[in-house]
Amino acid sequence: MFQKKIRPPLNLLMHEALKRRLPPQHPIKDAVKKNHAAFLAGYKGEKSLEYFLHKHPHTDPLIFHDLRLPAGDHFFQMDFLILTPEYALIIEVKNYVGHVYFDFPVFQMIRTFQGVEEGFQDPVVQLQNHRYFLEDYLPEHFPIETLAVMTQKQTVIKYAKDYPFADQLIHASYLPQKLHHYHLKHTKKHLSLKEWHKLADHLLNNHTIQKPDIFSKYKVNTAELQTGVLCSSCKKSVMRRCYANWICLDCNSKSRHTHLQSLLDYSLLYSPSITNQSFRWFVHLSSPSVAGKLLQKLNLKTKGSNRNRHYSLTDQEGYPLFIQKELSD
Repeated sequence: MFQKKIRPPLNLLMHEALKRRLPPQHPIKDAVKKNHAAFLAGYKGEKSLEYFLHKHPHTDPLIFHDLRLPAGDHFFQMDFLILTPEYALIIEVKNYVGHVYFDFPVFQMIRTFQGVEEGFQDPVVQLQNHRYFLEDYLPEHFPIETLAVMTQKQTVIKYAKDYPFADQLIHASYLPQKLHHYHLKHTKKHLSLKEWHKLADHLLNNHTIQKPDIFSKYKVNTAELQTGVLCSSCKKSVMRRCYANWICLDCNSKSRHTHLQSLLDYSLLYSPSITNQSFRWFVHLSSPSVAGKLLQKLNLKTKGSNRNRHYSLTDQEGYPLFIQKELSD
Protein backbone atom coordinates (compact mmCIF):
# COMPACT_ATOMS: atom_id res chain seq x y z
CA MET A 1 0.00 0.00 0.00
CA PHE A 2 2.54 2.64 1.10
CA GLN A 3 5.12 3.15 -1.64
CA LYS A 4 6.62 5.94 0.45
CA LYS A 5 5.95 5.45 4.13
CA ILE A 6 4.91 8.08 6.66
CA ARG A 7 8.11 9.32 8.26
CA PRO A 8 8.88 12.39 10.37
CA PRO A 9 9.98 15.26 8.08
CA LEU A 10 13.56 16.45 8.24
CA ASN A 11 12.45 19.87 9.46
CA LEU A 12 10.93 18.22 12.53
CA LEU A 13 13.93 15.95 13.15
CA MET A 14 16.39 18.82 12.79
CA HIS A 15 14.44 20.99 15.24
CA GLU A 16 14.31 18.02 17.62
CA ALA A 17 18.09 17.62 17.40
CA LEU A 18 18.78 21.37 17.68
CA LYS A 19 16.48 21.62 20.71
CA ARG A 20 18.50 18.85 22.41
CA ARG A 21 21.88 20.29 21.55
CA LEU A 22 21.37 23.96 22.37
CA PRO A 23 22.59 25.03 25.83
CA PRO A 24 19.66 25.62 28.26
CA GLN A 25 19.93 29.43 28.26
CA HIS A 26 20.67 29.91 24.57
CA PRO A 27 18.73 32.94 23.19
CA ILE A 28 17.08 31.00 20.34
CA LYS A 29 15.97 28.06 22.53
CA ASP A 30 12.38 29.29 22.92
CA ALA A 31 11.97 29.96 19.18
CA VAL A 32 13.27 26.47 18.34
CA LYS A 33 10.89 24.90 20.88
CA LYS A 34 7.93 26.80 19.45
CA ASN A 35 8.69 25.83 15.86
CA HIS A 36 9.45 22.26 16.88
CA ALA A 37 6.02 22.01 18.53
CA ALA A 38 4.36 23.26 15.33
CA PHE A 39 6.22 20.74 13.15
CA LEU A 40 5.42 17.95 15.60
CA ALA A 41 1.71 18.81 15.59
CA GLY A 42 1.71 18.80 11.79
CA TYR A 43 3.42 15.43 11.63
CA LYS A 44 1.04 13.91 14.17
CA GLY A 45 -1.85 15.21 12.08
CA GLU A 46 -0.48 13.51 8.97
CA LYS A 47 0.26 10.34 10.93
CA SER A 48 -3.34 10.26 12.19
CA LEU A 49 -4.55 9.86 8.60
CA GLU A 50 -2.86 6.48 8.29
CA TYR A 51 -5.82 4.72 9.91
CA PHE A 52 -8.33 6.29 7.52
CA LEU A 53 -6.17 5.65 4.46
CA HIS A 54 -6.29 1.94 5.23
CA LYS A 55 -10.05 2.18 4.65
CA HIS A 56 -9.49 2.84 0.94
CA PRO A 57 -11.94 0.70 -1.09
CA HIS A 58 -9.34 -0.13 -3.74
CA THR A 59 -7.70 -3.51 -3.13
CA ASP A 60 -4.19 -2.09 -2.93
CA PRO A 61 -3.81 1.61 -3.75
CA LEU A 62 -0.31 3.05 -4.03
CA ILE A 63 0.18 5.75 -1.40
CA PHE A 64 3.06 8.22 -1.19
CA HIS A 65 3.74 10.43 1.82
CA ASP A 66 5.63 13.72 1.49
CA LEU A 67 6.49 13.18 -2.17
CA ARG A 68 8.63 16.08 -3.44
CA LEU A 69 8.95 16.31 -7.21
CA PRO A 70 10.72 18.75 -9.55
CA ALA A 71 8.60 21.17 -11.56
CA GLY A 72 10.88 23.10 -13.87
CA ASP A 73 13.39 25.00 -11.72
CA HIS A 74 11.34 24.43 -8.57
CA PHE A 75 9.78 21.60 -6.56
CA PHE A 76 6.31 20.81 -5.29
CA GLN A 77 5.60 18.63 -2.28
CA MET A 78 2.40 16.69 -1.58
CA ASP A 79 1.40 15.56 1.91
CA PHE A 80 -0.20 12.46 0.40
CA LEU A 81 -0.63 11.16 -3.12
CA ILE A 82 -2.91 8.18 -3.71
CA LEU A 83 -2.51 6.51 -7.08
CA THR A 84 -4.81 3.88 -8.57
CA PRO A 85 -5.10 2.75 -12.22
CA GLU A 86 -8.30 4.83 -12.37
CA TYR A 87 -7.36 8.17 -10.77
CA ALA A 88 -4.96 10.09 -8.55
CA LEU A 89 -5.83 11.91 -5.33
CA ILE A 90 -3.70 14.67 -3.77
CA ILE A 91 -4.34 15.29 -0.07
CA GLU A 92 -3.24 18.39 1.82
CA VAL A 93 -3.34 17.91 5.60
CA LYS A 94 -4.08 20.80 7.95
CA ASN A 95 -3.87 20.62 11.72
CA TYR A 96 -5.48 23.97 12.56
CA VAL A 97 -7.54 24.48 15.72
CA GLY A 98 -10.32 27.02 16.19
CA HIS A 99 -12.54 28.38 13.39
CA VAL A 100 -11.38 28.41 9.77
CA TYR A 101 -13.19 30.48 7.16
CA PHE A 102 -12.56 30.16 3.42
CA ASP A 103 -13.07 33.50 1.74
CA PHE A 104 -14.11 34.07 -1.85
CA PRO A 105 -13.18 35.50 -4.36
CA VAL A 106 -9.82 36.31 -2.72
CA PHE A 107 -9.19 32.62 -1.89
CA GLN A 108 -7.78 33.18 1.55
CA MET A 109 -8.19 31.02 4.63
CA ILE A 110 -8.82 32.97 7.83
CA ARG A 111 -8.22 31.16 11.11
CA THR A 112 -9.65 32.50 14.38
CA PHE A 113 -8.34 31.02 17.61
CA GLN A 114 -8.56 32.44 21.13
CA GLY A 115 -9.70 35.78 19.72
CA VAL A 116 -6.75 36.11 17.33
CA GLU A 117 -7.45 36.24 13.59
CA GLU A 118 -4.77 35.11 11.10
CA GLY A 119 -4.73 34.83 7.33
CA PHE A 120 -3.25 31.88 5.41
CA GLN A 121 -3.06 30.68 1.84
CA ASP A 122 -6.15 28.70 0.89
CA PRO A 123 -4.99 25.03 0.92
CA VAL A 124 -7.32 24.20 -1.98
CA VAL A 125 -5.55 26.80 -4.14
CA GLN A 126 -2.27 25.16 -3.15
CA LEU A 127 -3.77 21.83 -4.20
CA GLN A 128 -4.72 23.22 -7.61
CA ASN A 129 -1.07 24.20 -8.11
CA HIS A 130 0.03 20.69 -7.13
CA ARG A 131 -2.52 19.27 -9.54
CA TYR A 132 -1.17 21.38 -12.39
CA PHE A 133 2.41 20.23 -11.74
CA LEU A 134 1.44 16.58 -11.27
CA GLU A 135 -0.20 16.50 -14.70
CA ASP A 136 3.29 16.47 -16.24
CA TYR A 137 3.95 13.10 -14.59
CA LEU A 138 0.67 11.43 -15.54
CA PRO A 139 -0.84 10.28 -18.85
CA GLU A 140 -2.92 12.85 -20.70
CA HIS A 141 -6.46 13.30 -19.32
CA PHE A 142 -5.70 11.15 -16.26
CA PRO A 143 -8.25 12.13 -13.54
CA ILE A 144 -6.81 13.99 -10.56
CA GLU A 145 -8.84 14.72 -7.41
CA THR A 146 -7.76 17.10 -4.63
CA LEU A 147 -8.77 17.18 -0.99
CA ALA A 148 -7.90 19.35 2.02
CA VAL A 149 -8.28 17.38 5.27
CA MET A 150 -8.60 18.93 8.73
CA THR A 151 -7.25 16.55 11.35
CA GLN A 152 -8.58 18.35 14.44
CA LYS A 153 -12.16 17.17 14.96
CA GLN A 154 -12.97 20.34 16.94
CA THR A 155 -12.07 22.61 14.01
CA VAL A 156 -15.09 24.54 12.75
CA ILE A 157 -15.07 24.87 8.95
CA LYS A 158 -16.99 27.70 7.29
CA TYR A 159 -16.80 29.19 3.82
CA ALA A 160 -18.24 32.01 1.75
CA LYS A 161 -21.59 31.44 0.05
CA ASP A 162 -20.15 31.14 -3.47
CA TYR A 163 -16.95 29.32 -2.48
CA PRO A 164 -16.41 26.82 -5.35
CA PHE A 165 -14.32 24.18 -3.55
CA ALA A 166 -16.53 23.40 -0.55
CA ASP A 167 -16.70 19.70 -1.47
CA GLN A 168 -12.89 19.53 -1.17
CA LEU A 169 -12.82 20.53 2.51
CA ILE A 170 -13.45 17.73 5.02
CA HIS A 171 -12.62 16.49 8.49
CA ALA A 172 -10.38 13.41 8.67
CA SER A 173 -13.20 11.21 9.96
CA TYR A 174 -15.07 11.68 6.65
CA LEU A 175 -12.11 10.56 4.56
CA PRO A 176 -13.24 6.90 4.15
CA GLN A 177 -16.60 8.05 2.73
CA LYS A 178 -14.85 10.45 0.39
CA LEU A 179 -12.50 7.69 -0.81
CA HIS A 180 -15.52 5.47 -1.45
CA HIS A 181 -17.11 8.30 -3.46
CA TYR A 182 -14.01 8.63 -5.68
CA HIS A 183 -13.91 4.83 -6.09
CA LEU A 184 -17.46 4.83 -7.47
CA LYS A 185 -16.87 7.95 -9.56
CA HIS A 186 -13.75 6.71 -11.38
CA THR A 187 -14.34 3.24 -12.81
CA LYS A 188 -12.44 3.47 -16.08
CA LYS A 189 -8.91 2.02 -15.97
CA HIS A 190 -6.37 4.42 -17.52
CA LEU A 191 -3.30 2.31 -16.68
CA SER A 192 -2.46 -1.35 -16.99
CA LEU A 193 -0.97 -3.07 -13.95
CA LYS A 194 2.50 -2.81 -15.50
CA GLU A 195 2.05 0.89 -16.40
CA TRP A 196 0.70 1.64 -12.93
CA HIS A 197 3.75 0.25 -11.13
CA LYS A 198 6.10 1.76 -13.69
CA LEU A 199 4.58 5.17 -12.98
CA ALA A 200 5.02 4.60 -9.23
CA ASP A 201 8.70 3.82 -9.77
CA HIS A 202 9.06 6.94 -11.91
CA LEU A 203 7.58 9.11 -9.15
CA LEU A 204 9.85 7.57 -6.50
CA ASN A 205 12.92 7.99 -8.70
CA ASN A 206 12.13 11.69 -9.09
CA HIS A 207 11.53 12.28 -5.38
CA THR A 208 14.13 14.68 -3.96
CA ILE A 209 14.51 15.10 -0.23
CA GLN A 210 15.02 18.66 1.04
CA LYS A 211 17.37 19.36 3.92
CA PRO A 212 16.47 22.72 5.49
CA ASP A 213 19.25 25.19 6.29
CA ILE A 214 18.36 25.41 9.96
CA PHE A 215 21.58 27.20 10.93
CA SER A 216 20.96 30.11 8.57
CA LYS A 217 17.36 30.31 9.76
CA TYR A 218 18.36 30.82 13.39
CA LYS A 219 21.75 32.45 12.72
CA VAL A 220 23.53 29.85 14.87
CA ASN A 221 26.53 27.63 14.19
CA THR A 222 27.67 24.20 15.34
CA ALA A 223 30.31 25.68 17.66
CA GLU A 224 27.47 26.80 19.95
CA LEU A 225 26.00 23.30 20.36
CA GLN A 226 26.56 20.77 23.12
CA THR A 227 28.50 17.64 22.21
CA GLY A 228 28.63 14.31 24.02
CA VAL A 229 26.15 11.49 24.69
CA LEU A 230 23.26 13.29 26.38
CA CYS A 231 21.43 11.50 29.18
CA SER A 232 17.91 10.62 28.02
CA SER A 233 16.70 10.19 31.62
CA CYS A 234 17.61 13.41 33.43
CA LYS A 235 18.27 15.34 30.18
CA LYS A 236 20.87 17.40 32.04
CA SER A 237 24.19 15.66 31.78
CA VAL A 238 26.67 14.15 29.37
CA MET A 239 27.17 10.41 29.90
CA ARG A 240 30.53 8.68 30.25
CA ARG A 241 31.61 5.41 28.62
CA CYS A 242 32.43 2.79 31.26
CA TYR A 243 32.67 -1.00 30.85
CA ALA A 244 30.53 -1.24 27.67
CA ASN A 245 27.87 1.15 29.04
CA TRP A 246 27.07 4.82 28.96
CA ILE A 247 26.57 6.05 32.52
CA CYS A 248 25.15 9.34 33.76
CA LEU A 249 27.09 10.58 36.77
CA ASP A 250 24.15 12.75 37.89
CA CYS A 251 21.19 10.34 37.88
CA ASN A 252 23.11 7.04 37.61
CA SER A 253 21.09 5.86 34.62
CA LYS A 254 22.82 3.34 32.38
CA SER A 255 22.47 2.48 28.69
CA ARG A 256 24.32 0.49 26.04
CA HIS A 257 22.86 2.27 23.01
CA THR A 258 22.41 5.96 23.90
CA HIS A 259 25.16 6.88 21.44
CA LEU A 260 22.69 6.12 18.62
CA GLN A 261 20.85 9.33 19.42
CA SER A 262 24.13 11.18 19.22
CA LEU A 263 24.71 9.69 15.77
CA LEU A 264 21.23 10.84 14.78
CA ASP A 265 21.98 14.37 15.96
CA TYR A 266 25.33 14.36 14.16
CA SER A 267 23.71 13.26 10.87
CA LEU A 268 21.08 16.00 11.14
CA LEU A 269 23.24 18.90 12.34
CA TYR A 270 26.76 18.14 11.13
CA SER A 271 27.23 15.65 8.31
CA PRO A 272 25.56 12.63 6.67
CA SER A 273 28.71 10.58 7.37
CA ILE A 274 31.18 10.30 10.23
CA THR A 275 34.78 9.17 10.75
CA ASN A 276 36.25 7.43 13.77
CA GLN A 277 37.95 10.68 14.76
CA SER A 278 34.77 12.77 14.41
CA PHE A 279 32.81 10.16 16.35
CA ARG A 280 35.32 10.25 19.21
CA TRP A 281 35.21 14.04 19.30
CA PHE A 282 31.42 14.18 19.29
CA VAL A 283 30.72 11.52 21.96
CA HIS A 284 33.82 12.30 24.07
CA LEU A 285 35.66 9.03 23.54
CA SER A 286 39.45 8.77 23.73
CA SER A 287 39.95 5.25 22.39
CA PRO A 288 40.01 4.77 18.58
CA SER A 289 39.51 1.01 19.04
CA VAL A 290 36.39 1.44 21.20
CA ALA A 291 34.98 3.97 18.74
CA GLY A 292 35.75 1.64 15.84
CA LYS A 293 33.99 -1.31 17.50
CA LEU A 294 30.89 0.76 18.22
CA LEU A 295 30.69 1.95 14.61
CA GLN A 296 31.42 -1.48 13.12
CA LYS A 297 28.62 -3.09 15.14
CA LEU A 298 26.13 -0.90 13.29
CA ASN A 299 26.97 -2.43 9.88
CA LEU A 300 26.96 0.97 8.20
CA LYS A 301 27.94 1.53 4.60
CA THR A 302 31.47 2.87 4.37
CA LYS A 303 33.74 4.70 1.96
CA GLY A 304 37.50 4.90 2.16
CA SER A 305 39.78 2.94 4.45
CA ASN A 306 41.69 3.26 7.70
CA ARG A 307 41.75 6.88 8.93
CA ASN A 308 39.80 8.08 5.90
CA ARG A 309 36.93 5.62 6.39
CA HIS A 310 33.58 7.41 6.44
CA TYR A 311 30.52 5.68 7.90
CA SER A 312 27.23 6.66 6.26
CA LEU A 313 24.56 7.83 8.72
CA THR A 314 21.77 8.29 6.15
CA ASP A 315 19.95 6.09 3.66
CA GLN A 316 20.07 6.49 -0.13
CA GLU A 317 17.49 9.31 0.07
CA GLY A 318 19.59 11.23 2.58
CA TYR A 319 17.25 10.36 5.46
CA PRO A 320 18.86 9.66 8.88
CA LEU A 321 19.15 6.03 9.96
CA PHE A 322 18.83 6.43 13.72
CA ILE A 323 15.43 7.79 14.65
CA GLN A 324 13.76 7.49 18.02
CA LYS A 325 10.62 5.36 18.06
CA GLU A 326 8.75 8.20 19.76
CA LEU A 327 9.46 11.87 19.18
CA SER A 328 9.44 13.99 22.31
CA ASP A 329 7.07 16.91 22.93
